[in-house]
Amino acid sequence: MVSMKDIARELNLSRCTVSNILNNKLDRYSYRQETIDMVRAKAEEMGYVVNNLAQSLKTGFANMIALVIPDISSTFYIKIIKEIERLTFENNYGLLVCVTEESLDKERRMLETLKKRRVDGVIIAGVSYTESVIDESAYKVVMFDRIIKDVQVPTVTVDDRKASYDLTRRILDKGYRHPLFIATSSWDYTVQCRLRGFQDALQEYGLTFRQSDVFYNCFNEFDSYELITKLQKEESDRFDSIVSTTNEIVFGIMKALGDSFSEIGYGGFYSFNGSSFMGEKILNVIPPPDMAEKAFTILMDRIKGETGYNAVLDVKIV
Repeated sequence: MVSMKDIARELNLSRCTVSNILNNKLDRYSYRQETIDMVRAKAEEMGYVVNNLAQSLKTGFANMIALVIPDISSTFYIKIIKEIERLTFENNYGLLVCVTEESLDKERRMLETLKKRRVDGVIIAGVSYTESVIDESAYKVVMFDRIIKDVQVPTVTVDDRKASYDLTRRILDKGYRHPLFIATSSWDYTVQCRLRGFQDALQEYGLTFRQSDVFYNCFNEFDSYELITKLQKEESDRFDSIVSTTNEIVFGIMKALGDSFSEIGYGGFYSFNGSSFMGEKILNVIPPPDMAEKAFTILMDRIKGETGYNAVLDVKIV
């Protein structure tokens, strides 16, 4: 196996110089660009491979983080993955992506496995507000999108209650008076905040909130198609509008309602594939563009020993 010492001998440089360049420790040194390029080219030519395990044992850092998300099919989380991957690459970190599929057991097992993998940090959207467990004994943690009760780690979120309130008001302002609230997991604190915002708006307009108008476990277009089809069979005039915690279900609703979709009010959270073609047919809560970057930055600061902080980001409704 080629070592830094071998590269240094070939180039007649010190091993320290080669090590600093290959480990991107350039801030404190004034190496000429041709020297940097020469070292990197020779390392590639000789087939040098970084020994991450040895490096982590020596420094105490693995230069590896993990992103733990509940759903791989969500357009929102796919965009988060892409952005975190870009940031880790630019900062010479590796990335492990873990998908819990809304399973508490899977989440717990994954977090335990990450302890053994010696990752430096974890960015996580937890499965459950009350049941998820975070242990920072092995790595630093930043939560995003979803938070976990009584866990004192930095969070990157939006004001979901206000966003849902504003979204529901926009629908009610159009004259609709019988909205359904369709949601993903009832364990999700984000969902419960959005439900409270929905209730706040109904109360402001003097409308009665009915628990029977709240539906959970609607994650995709197949779930929403079955739900709306069932509701239509039971009572065709039960609702005139929908507030959804995820826009991943909208095409299922459109399929179930057919031409009558244009007659109902619809508003949902976060962009999805095809959202740009929907125009004024739906109200769309646009996610903050800097959520992934903010979570990554806070995690890097924590790994370096700095104090973390909570960030509440803004959303737009279009």
